[in-house]
Amino acid sequence: RRGAIFVVLMLGYTYFRLAGEAYALVAIGLISFAAVAQFAPVMIGGMYWRGGTRSGALAGLSAGFLVWIYTLLLPSFAKSGWLARDFLDLGPFGISLLKPQALLGLEGLDEITHCLFWSLSLNIGAYLVVSSRRAPNAEETPQATRFVDAMKHERPVLAGLWRGSFETTDLINLTGRFLGEDRARESFADYFANTRNIDPDAELPADAETVHFAETLLAGAIGSASARVMVASVVQEEPLGLDEVMDILDEASQIRAYSLELEQKSRELEAATAELKAANV
Repeated sequence: RRGAIFVVLMLGYTYFRLAGEAYALVAIGLISFAAVAQFAPVMIGGMYWRGGTRSGALAGLSAGFLVWIYTLLLPSFAKSGWLARDFLDLGPFGISLLKPQALLGLEGLDEITHCLFWSLSLNIGAYLVVSSRRAPNAEETPQATRFVDAMKHERPVLAGLWRGSFETTDLINLTGRFLGEDRARESFADYFANTRNIDPDAELPADAETVHFAETLLAGAIGSASARVMVASVVQEEPLGLDEVMDILDEASQIRAYSLELEQKSRELEAATAELKAANV
């Protein structure tokens, strides 16, 4: 993370030295804003669309940043004298339809609006098209459900949809780094004894509900996003096998059949009640 911060700072300083003289500080900030805006489609899609995939997100980000570079970053170098001015005025190889600030003949917009229109259009288009061509895999599906249904369920609906290989002590040690070892052990002991009715001293493999509890516990100290990342660094999540998926489907089918049977019994009971009322009248 520190290395990434250093690289970003150096890139910003390099850009300022190369193109800063041709732009005011506000204009440089708007160029940066246009770059950050490329993350918006993926972030919004990840929160509200189950069909998004990793490949779709990468395709959308790649398309958006390439258009941002072509329509905004390279023109700033041309205005600073690092690229030929003809690239900006005539387009590459003299092709007017490829002029970076009048792409495909779209004129009359300021450079920021022009860049956002084309970059976000291709960003969203690539994200939707690539994601739609392939269904989310076994790892992406539960992750999407956790984000899309985050406000619907306090804890995971089906613990059987998740599997990993790690111990509860790993989660206790992790939370202890941020909350203190004594508080972490006390919190987990109360959770197992009062919520799960499990012996807190028993060393058991952790499950989905335990992971959710650890994330909730950490979220109060470092925020939900950071808590999810920290827990993911400990949890070795594994995709479900075909047999396990079939067991889950069988269980869901049995639950559905039982629900239909209850509905049928309820309708029969209502009909019998109506007949009794009619007979009494």
